[in-house]
Amino acid sequence: AARRELPYNILSGVSVAHHSYLPPAARPTDAELVGEPKPKLQTATSRPREHDLLSGRYVRGHEERTAADKARERRRAAHSFWETHDYDPLKC
Repeated sequence: AARRELPYNILSGVSVAHHSYLPPAARPTDAELVGEPKPKLQTATSRPREHDLLSGRYVRGHEERTAADKARERRRAAHSFWETHDYDPLKC
């Protein structure tokens, strides 16, 4: 990986174009030192959330998503119920 120079002296905070051991004609300009900015890292905390923690609601489509969540939970509950219960009409 190539070493990228900082556009300033880390001890004095002065631009390298003004604070350098090189003679003034050989010093790099600020435009030469500034490269492309680093890309922002996407972390779990920096991404926007789908659910607002303060209001307890989804940011978009709250009614539809809560209805879908309820239906999914009902299906899961019914599935786990019927896994443990055998329906026998003769023993009812």
